[in-house]
Amino acid sequence: MSVRLSYFVEEETYSEQHYIESRTRELENAITSCKARIRAANQIVECGSDVEIVQATGKLNARMQRIINPSVTFIKPNRLEIDYIPSVVVDEDLEGLFGMLNSRVQSPDYIRTEEVISFRLSDGDDVVNCICPTSNGEAWVTIGWTSEIRLINRTGVTIKSCFISSDIDFIARDKNELLYVSCRAEKCIRKINQEMEIVESIVFDGFPRGLAITTTGSLLVCLPKSKTYFEYSPAHVNIVRQINPDTSDAINYGESGDLFSGKINSIYYGQKSTDDLGRESAQNTSRSQLRVSRNNGNEEVISARGSDGDFEEPIISARSGRSSKGTPIARAIPEPESEMSPFDPRGIACDRFGHVLVADYNSNSVHLLDHSGRFLRLLLTDADGMFGPTSIAIDEDGFLWIGGGNATVRVYRYIKADETKKEPMQRK
Repeated sequence: MSVRLSYFVEEETYSEQHYIESRTRELENAITSCKARIRAANQIVECGSDVEIVQATGKLNARMQRIINPSVTFIKPNRLEIDYIPSVVVDEDLEGLFGMLNSRVQSPDYIRTEEVISFRLSDGDDVVNCICPTSNGEAWVTIGWTSEIRLINRTGVTIKSCFISSDIDFIARDKNELLYVSCRAEKCIRKINQEMEIVESIVFDGFPRGLAITTTGSLLVCLPKSKTYFEYSPAHVNIVRQINPDTSDAINYGESGDLFSGKINSIYYGQKSTDDLGRESAQNTSRSQLRVSRNNGNEEVISARGSDGDFEEPIISARSGRSSKGTPIARAIPEPESEMSPFDPRGIACDRFGHVLVADYNSNSVHLLDHSGRFLRLLLTDADGMFGPTSIAIDEDGFLWIGGGNATVRVYRYIKADETKKEPMQRK
């Protein structure tokens, strides 16, 4: 038992240390890049002719702007506390002599939400299935089981729309602004260019639903065997397929019951009540859960797992950066409040600092997790107007989009980079 307690502390410490080291490497790379840009600018000014300097003015200004507004922002890590809880000794319970350990992660105070606007995209009661932000403050959305995708701005105005020949589940966008649209009825994914023309269709054996684009450009596709949640069977072997955009090579994960080489970083089951927010049990498999794992490109992939042990929920999100070494689930201890509805994750998003946001349909809430999948707090609840959230996304300007019931979209201000720099890093 003492070995198990020591292992728990070592793994918690390793996870936090690894995260800090990865962020440090990002900063070092950013500093090196800034120095190189400054040297290049100085060489042009010192050695170039007047004509060359004038011609290079635009590029020099762009380089200086990238230095003034760096793409990498350092934030103080969420403080991790590990408590030892002694156990009441019973003669028959030798294991009780050692007590237990609980870890507690402090919720970051720089994460605050401020609602900017909410609007309805139709007069019906359909849900907003997917929100896929673009690079200019707009987002592609799908509503209900229709064949239409819409491009809207943050005020809900429709910029343009396109009808595909089938009902639509999810939308993903790559760095070239190509759209990937999953059509479950036809068991295919449509690739659409900026002129809204279908340039390619990829057909599958299963029903393609959840989509994500990794930082290396690979397409991840959730392929459940059932068309709807209600047709799910424990006998189904649902998979995630990774498709390389350059070679069209495909890799299937999940056929043997494991996802992404079986390296599970963490599992999040949600909560039965706010009394046990964030508490986990390795034996608790009766609820839906989120699973953080790695693909062969060392990218962290977050998927939802059904209550029968297969990957039932067709939602997926990819984020880059860190690998970990089988990080155990943390146990957060909040103040007791009230009962919650069964965990029903419908949408996942990751912010630029590694936090995971989960749209919980049943409890009308958004769960905020840290980079290791540990619960931090409920970010938004029905008290904030949440109703049946089914889709969630963060755009490049840091605005949080949440779609839900009654075809409603809510837009929030989320993390502001300058607010993350107000206090120095502190750890206990």
